[in-house]
Amino acid sequence: MKKKIMILAVLLTFVLGTSLAYASTITTLDFEGLDQTGKVAVGNYYEGVTFTKAVNTVGGEYLNTDLFPPHSGNTALHSYRAYPAIGAIFDTSAGKVTEVSFWYTSLYDITLTAYNALGAVGEVTGAGNIGTSSFLSISFDEGMTGVVVRNSHNVSSYIIDDFTWVDPPNPVPEPATLLLLGLGLVGLATLRRKKA
Repeated sequence: MKKKIMILAVLLTFVLGTSLAYASTITTLDFEGLDQTGKVAVGNYYEGVTFTKAVNTVGGEYLNTDLFPPHSGNTALHSYRAYPAIGAIFDTSAGKVTEVSFWYTSLYDITLTAYNALGAVGEVTGAGNIGTSSFLSISFDEGMTGVVVRNSHNVSSYIIDDFTWVDPPNPVPEPATLLLLGLGLVGLATLRRKKA
């Protein structure tokens, strides 16, 4: 009877010892921390992402907030006039990015294209929406290395705001899990010793 209880205890410890915690990392940039003089290249100002061909636009002098209202606050991103596409390249050394979203205002339809090491992996389009903000998102479970935003007329008549990306949950063993796993190994060793 003791032997059966010991085996059951060891098996239960292993089952409980395999539980893992999962936590997604969600990062949202509202661009309010950027230089408030406006028209400053964003580049790698934010950790985890590098923006290409993007400058900040501040309400008032540089941003007509009636036609191109930021979704939140007073600052948004727009592209350089000569390069009408905004790119975002992610630092994927700590994991993969599976979802990207933002709010936009655009004179014309806007396209969000996702890329990984093999090339384009998906594309979504949002309708032109001058004077209001609309939401656009894309997801790809295998992971993205970057995205490109452009509008249908290939001009810089759009802004993006509240740019968000999601790193999927990575299994992280909890301290209690490691303790249970250790107890299971000790139980197995004890059981093995008694048999010998």
